[in-house]
Amino acid sequence: MQETNRETLGRHETVAEFQGVSEYTCRGMTALCPDRCGHSGKMAAFEIIEYIQFEKLSEYGKQQETFSFLLEDNMKLLKVEKWIYDAVVRFDKGDRVFLFWNHDYVTKNGASGPERLITMLEKMI
Repeated sequence: MQETNRETLGRHETVAEFQGVSEYTCRGMTALCPDRCGHSGKMAAFEIIEYIQFEKLSEYGKQQETFSFLLEDNMKLLKVEKWIYDAVVRFDKGDRVFLFWNHDYVTKNGASGPERLITMLEKMI
């Protein structure tokens, strides 16, 4: 896929509490859902405890109370970068972590949508 445009709408720097990993089932309405669409699998969830910094760079976006993302799909294909996966599998439920991400709006091959790019994920000491 050819990326044609990326606009950062906001930057989030937070302290979050790891809520664990659970199975997620896609509720999409395509012929591939839920088993072959790539959107079902292991979901990591976090509760935002506090914001260190929030940068709103457009009219869109707001501070979040939770943040979650798919670690791997139900076919065991990673949906995040390996360093993110490796960090999450070392967390225990209740761990406090630094969780930073950018909220971007990305256009690829004529299709546009949000993308939340994790820039930091590490356990607080």
